[in-house]
Parts: sequence; structure tokens; C-alpha cells
Amino acid sequence: MTTLRNTLAATLLLALAACGQSASEPPAAPAEPIAAAPPSGPAPVATGQASVALDAGGLLIVMKDTGSTRMIDFGLPKDQTVAIVTNVAGAPAPESTNSECGAGPVQFIAWPDGLTLLFQEDRFAGWSVDKDAAGKQSTMSGVGVGATRSDLVAAYSGVQVSETSLGQEFSAGGLYGVLDGSTATAKIEVMWAGVSCVFR
Repeated sequence: MTTLRNTLAATLLLALAACGQSASEPPAAPAEPIAAAPPSGPAPVATGQASVALDAGGLLIVMKDTGSTRMIDFGLPKDQTVAIVTNVAGAPAPESTNSECGAGPVQFIAWPDGLTLLFQEDRFAGWSVDKDAAGKQSTMSGVGVGATRSDLVAAYSGVQVSETSLGQEFSAGGLYGVLDGSTATAKIEVMWAGVSCVFR
């Protein structure tokens, strides 16, 4: 009888111990911390792997191996914009400022290939290309300095051309510029988009 009682007591103690273990299980390991979200803006591009294309909404970084594109929208912070374009196009000239532009004070950063970026309040606000960009900078449709009026009309609908103090000035889908004549073979001399500092 004593043996039976001892066995029952031992069994009860084991059961209680088991219950105690389940009730006092160590807390679950804390969840892994969530990685901070990467800063907004296009991912960096390795030098030599991409080129810059012009766009009415900003610039496009075109990957040479795949043809895929990454947009640099107007409004991107200046430091990010300059870093991306510098990585693709090389070092720019020192920054300059014109406080007499119609749009207000504008900062300019120019590259040797004829591309100039315009900034306001430390944000990417516009771009322009001049004669040095001929054959180097163009839209994805192939329109840039040196392209003809017929090229422009073929690439964009609703092209408007008017005589201004600048000459034969055109607008086409958010792109603006000046032609060197009024014929179909007239060539684009300068082109811009976004904020500009053009004196008419």
C-alpha cells in the first residue's frame, strides 16, 4: 500500500512539474529587427554601364546591357541627381547661379557633353542641351540637338513652331527648343524641359 502511495505521489509530482514547465516556458526569441527602408530615389549605377537620355519629365538612365531605364524625375534632391548623373557622365563643371531667371534664382551644373541641369531650392527642376550635345544627348525617340524638324514631327504629335525673339521656337510634348530655320530639314540648335532660364 505504501509502495502504491509512493508511486502515485511520484506520478503526481512529475505531472505537476511538467505543468510547471509548460507554464513557465522561456519567452519566444524577439523578432529580427526590420531593416530600414532604403532612401528614395533611383538605385546607383556603375560607371560605364549606362547613358543619359532626355525626357520631358526629367532624365532617363539607360542601362547599356539590357536597355532598361530608370527615371530621374524633376523634384529629386540635387545631391542625388548630381551623384547619379556624375556617375554616368563624368565630373561636371563647378555650379553657377543666375538670380535673374524669370522662374527665380536657378542653380546650373553643366557637363562637358552639353547637358546642363537646373535646380531650384535644392531640387532638380529642368535640363537643357546645346550644340555640344549634338550626337550625344537625345530622347528615347532620337530627338536632340542636330535632329531635324521632320525628325521632331515624326516622333511627337502636336508639334508647334512659332517665330519668337529666339528664332524658330518649338514645343512638343513637354519639350522645348529652337530650330535653325523654318524648313523640314531645319535642325534643333538647343532644347530644354522643365524650368528654364530663357530670355526672350
